[in-house]
Amino acid sequence: MNLAITAVPDVGESIPDLKMTRMYAPGLSDEEILATHSVLTGSPSEMADTLSSTAISTGHVHHRAGQPHRQLLEVIAELR
Repeated sequence: MNLAITAVPDVGESIPDLKMTRMYAPGLSDEEILATHSVLTGSPSEMADTLSSTAISTGHVHHRAGQPHRQLLEVIAELR
């Protein structure tokens, strides 16, 4: 199973820009969007923990980012 990552915070931030995700879920509030599996929040370590726990609970094994995110490099390092 694949999981598309649609929002990742910029380096130094903990909350991502939700514009792209909002295109796919226009009726959801910010809180509801932030609670989806496709939006990552927090520090790189917290995002890695989120991805790990989501993989365990849903059984997905592949992550795909909709756009390049520099912050994901730190998340990938945490997952290794």
